[in-house]
Amino acid sequence: MLYLEFISPSQIRVPINSYAIIRREGLDVVVESESGPYVIGNDLTVSRKTPFREGHAKILVKRDELYIQDLGSKNGTRIDGEIIKGWREEKSSEVVKIRYGQHILLGYSTLFRVVTEPTSDRELPRLNEIATLTVAWAMLAEVLLTLSNNLLEESESKFSAINEGALRRLLEPIDSELCRGLDRIRQCYFVLASGSNPLVIRDLKKELEGAIERVKVLIQVHRLV
Repeated sequence: MLYLEFISPSQIRVPINSYAIIRREGLDVVVESESGPYVIGNDLTVSRKTPFREGHAKILVKRDELYIQDLGSKNGTRIDGEIIKGWREEKSSEVVKIRYGQHILLGYSTLFRVVTEPTSDRELPRLNEIATLTVAWAMLAEVLLTLSNNLLEESESKFSAINEGALRRLLEPIDSELCRGLDRIRQCYFVLASGSNPLVIRDLKKELEGAIERVKVLIQVHRLV
């Protein structure tokens, strides 16, 4: 038996056999599998079923190997924080092979991994924190890259997805210093809303670099515990 082990929007395990389709129905994220539908919790960034797609993403199991496909979602699917290859809204991505235990982020708040057996209660908090930090690292790096390409509004939108959703709430109990850094980044964007300022952009890049380094340190600390 395989399990989708969700970290957010709620901590729940969903058994699957050969497939799972994840979509939003109303406000709720729902997993469809052979064993029936499971409601995971609220997340408006997960895509619904439309005439153009079955849902947000599909997990497939073939000969003990694991695959995932984004079904043309609005906000994309990330594997360990990296956007899935070939993703585009209303156009299915490539079918991508993944490893057991990798962390999958749908939209900006629904986070899970696929495991062959449930993680022990002793290990679960540490692994969930590593998952959250890994996704934060990749998404902060994406914000920094977008900013470095002079796409200020796009970078602010990507940062808001980190700072105003479930990811921020998951980061708060992990490290207060990191969250203070996120607050300073938010303040830089607030200042820049009234007009571009090279000095503020410089400070913003420095704060983003500092937050990324802090995340890297925290990941190493959690792995050594």
